[in-house]
Amino acid sequence: MEKWDRFRLPLSVAAIYLAAAGIIQFFPMMSEFVFAREVTDPAIESLLGAVLLSFAGVVGFLSAEKDRSLVLPMVLTAGLLLVAINMIYFWLIGQYTLGTIVVPVALNLLLAAWLGTTLVRSTRAAATSNARR
Repeated sequence: MEKWDRFRLPLSVAAIYLAAAGIIQFFPMMSEFVFAREVTDPAIESLLGAVLLSFAGVVGFLSAEKDRSLVLPMVLTAGLLLVAINMIYFWLIGQYTLGTIVVPVALNLLLAAWLGTTLVRSTRAAATSNARR
Protein backbone atom coordinates (compact mmCIF):
# COMPACT_ATOMS: atom_id res chain seq x y z
CA MET A 1 0.00 0.00 0.00
CA GLU A 2 1.40 3.37 -0.99
CA LYS A 3 1.81 5.75 1.94
CA TRP A 4 -0.76 8.22 0.60
CA ASP A 5 -3.46 5.61 0.20
CA ARG A 6 -3.60 5.51 4.00
CA PHE A 7 -4.49 9.21 4.12
CA ARG A 8 -7.29 9.10 1.56
CA LEU A 9 -10.07 8.09 4.00
CA PRO A 10 -9.12 10.29 6.99
CA LEU A 11 -8.61 13.31 4.73
CA SER A 12 -11.94 12.66 3.01
CA VAL A 13 -13.69 12.42 6.39
CA ALA A 14 -11.98 15.65 7.49
CA ALA A 15 -13.15 17.38 4.29
CA ILE A 16 -16.75 16.28 4.89
CA TYR A 17 -16.56 17.42 8.52
CA LEU A 18 -15.16 20.83 7.52
CA ALA A 19 -17.80 21.19 4.79
CA ALA A 20 -20.62 20.39 7.22
CA ALA A 21 -19.31 22.91 9.77
CA GLY A 22 -18.83 25.45 7.00
CA ILE A 23 -22.37 25.05 5.67
CA ILE A 24 -23.81 25.37 9.16
CA GLN A 25 -21.82 28.52 9.92
CA PHE A 26 -22.38 30.03 6.49
CA PHE A 27 -26.03 30.49 7.49
CA PRO A 28 -26.09 32.31 10.85
CA MET A 29 -29.68 31.24 11.67
CA MET A 30 -28.68 27.58 11.27
CA SER A 31 -25.54 28.21 13.32
CA GLU A 32 -27.59 29.60 16.21
CA PHE A 33 -29.79 26.51 16.19
CA VAL A 34 -27.02 23.89 15.87
CA PHE A 35 -24.49 25.45 18.26
CA ALA A 36 -27.10 26.72 20.73
CA ARG A 37 -25.62 30.19 21.01
CA GLU A 38 -26.58 33.65 19.84
CA VAL A 39 -24.70 34.92 16.81
CA THR A 40 -23.75 38.53 17.55
CA ASP A 41 -22.09 39.25 14.19
CA PRO A 42 -23.72 37.33 11.31
CA ALA A 43 -21.20 38.66 8.80
CA ILE A 44 -18.22 37.21 10.68
CA GLU A 45 -20.09 33.95 11.28
CA SER A 46 -20.88 33.67 7.57
CA LEU A 47 -17.29 34.55 6.66
CA LEU A 48 -16.02 31.77 8.93
CA GLY A 49 -18.39 29.38 7.17
CA ALA A 50 -17.03 30.44 3.79
CA VAL A 51 -13.45 29.92 4.99
CA LEU A 52 -14.31 26.45 6.31
CA LEU A 53 -16.00 25.54 3.03
CA SER A 54 -12.95 26.70 1.08
CA PHE A 55 -10.63 24.73 3.34
CA ALA A 56 -12.88 21.67 2.96
CA GLY A 57 -12.48 21.97 -0.81
CA VAL A 58 -8.70 22.09 -0.51
CA VAL A 59 -8.58 19.10 1.86
CA GLY A 60 -11.02 17.16 -0.33
CA PHE A 61 -8.96 17.86 -3.45
CA LEU A 62 -5.73 16.86 -1.74
CA SER A 63 -7.29 13.63 -0.44
CA ALA A 64 -7.71 12.51 -4.05
CA GLU A 65 -4.43 13.93 -5.37
CA LYS A 66 -1.52 11.54 -5.96
CA ASP A 67 1.44 13.90 -5.45
CA ARG A 68 1.41 15.36 -1.93
CA SER A 69 3.72 15.92 0.97
CA LEU A 70 3.31 15.03 4.63
CA VAL A 71 2.83 18.70 5.49
CA LEU A 72 -0.96 18.73 4.97
CA PRO A 73 -1.73 15.96 7.49
CA MET A 74 0.61 17.61 10.01
CA VAL A 75 -1.02 21.03 9.59
CA LEU A 76 -4.53 19.57 9.66
CA THR A 77 -3.76 17.57 12.82
CA ALA A 78 -2.33 20.65 14.53
CA GLY A 79 -5.35 22.71 13.46
CA LEU A 80 -7.83 20.16 14.77
CA LEU A 81 -6.02 20.07 18.12
CA LEU A 82 -5.88 23.87 18.26
CA VAL A 83 -9.63 24.16 17.67
CA ALA A 84 -10.33 21.57 20.39
CA ILE A 85 -8.09 23.42 22.86
CA ASN A 86 -9.72 26.72 21.92
CA MET A 87 -13.22 25.37 22.49
CA ILE A 88 -12.25 23.84 25.84
CA TYR A 89 -10.70 27.15 26.93
CA PHE A 90 -13.82 29.12 26.06
CA TRP A 91 -15.96 26.50 27.83
CA LEU A 92 -13.81 26.91 30.95
CA ILE A 93 -14.31 30.69 30.98
CA GLY A 94 -18.07 30.28 30.44
CA GLN A 95 -18.51 31.24 26.78
CA TYR A 96 -19.81 27.78 25.77
CA THR A 97 -21.91 25.20 27.53
CA LEU A 98 -20.65 21.65 27.89
CA GLY A 99 -23.39 20.38 25.60
CA THR A 100 -22.25 22.77 22.88
CA ILE A 101 -18.63 21.65 22.78
CA VAL A 102 -18.78 17.90 23.46
CA VAL A 103 -19.45 16.76 19.89
CA PRO A 104 -17.07 19.13 18.05
CA VAL A 105 -14.24 18.56 20.54
CA ALA A 106 -14.72 14.78 20.35
CA LEU A 107 -14.76 14.85 16.53
CA ASN A 108 -11.69 17.07 16.38
CA LEU A 109 -9.75 14.86 18.80
CA LEU A 110 -10.78 11.65 16.99
CA LEU A 111 -9.82 13.05 13.58
CA ALA A 112 -6.53 14.41 14.95
CA ALA A 113 -5.72 11.03 16.52
CA TRP A 114 -6.62 9.20 13.32
CA LEU A 115 -4.49 11.50 11.14
CA GLY A 116 -1.67 11.48 13.70
CA THR A 117 -1.47 7.70 13.94
CA THR A 118 -1.69 7.40 10.16
CA LEU A 119 1.12 9.93 9.87
CA VAL A 120 3.29 8.00 12.33
CA ARG A 121 2.65 4.68 10.55
CA SER A 122 3.37 6.28 7.19
CA THR A 123 6.66 7.83 8.25
CA ARG A 124 7.76 4.62 9.99
CA ALA A 125 6.99 2.61 6.86
CA ALA A 126 8.95 5.09 4.73
CA ALA A 127 11.91 5.01 7.14
CA THR A 128 11.88 1.21 7.22
CA SER A 129 11.81 0.92 3.42
CA ASN A 130 14.65 3.44 3.10
CA ALA A 131 16.74 1.53 5.66
CA ARG A 132 16.35 -1.73 3.69
CA ARG A 133 17.77 -0.18 0.52
